[in-house]
Amino acid sequence: MAFGDLYAMNDDELAGGGSLESQVQENSLIVLLPLAGAVMYSDDNEQRTLLAAGQVLVVPAHRGMQFTITNAFRNEPANVLQIWFRSDNEIDSTAPEPITFTDVNSQINTLMPIPEMKATDPGLPFFLYIGKFNGRGETSFTPQPGESTFVFIIEGAFEVEGRLLHARDGLGFRNSETLEIEALSNDALMLVSCSRKCAKEAKTQSLYSASLHQISG
Repeated sequence: MAFGDLYAMNDDELAGGGSLESQVQENSLIVLLPLAGAVMYSDDNEQRTLLAAGQVLVVPAHRGMQFTITNAFRNEPANVLQIWFRSDNEIDSTAPEPITFTDVNSQINTLMPIPEMKATDPGLPFFLYIGKFNGRGETSFTPQPGESTFVFIIEGAFEVEGRLLHARDGLGFRNSETLEIEALSNDALMLVSCSRKCAKEAKTQSLYSASLHQISG
């Protein structure tokens, strides 16, 4: 089930030396966000990029393109989140560069934007926020007018607009003025995506991420 241009979210666990191959079915912008460890991204355009936790990679991917994500270490597991957005624009073949964002421990109980993404490509049709929370930590999130908002719980448990969400749960909101958020566990971690284009069928929409893939070496 898609939520506007956001149409897939994969939560991939790679054993030491493990790899995962994917083929793109339609023009897309694919966000790679390592949650633990480090991975090597490579594609059939002979582009290779090393990416570690604390960094994000936005991959412009044209239909038919193939790419591989490989655990950079043989003796340690890696966990990477893939977020796939449809793209109506022409796909740029420029090699993607990893973006390092602010340490989530520097501002607890706050959803921090990843401004470097827009600085790298002002034309991106989405924007990401990430935040770490203490138990009972609260915040309010106000999207821009006309934006859809998708909330994904990386770790812990949250209550978002009265809805209980656990780790790896996701929920989309359309045309919401303000979201009230409360963490229900310590070291709870949340990712928020905002985009202009969204489904019109419902004001809220559940999109459970994630296929969870566990790949052995």
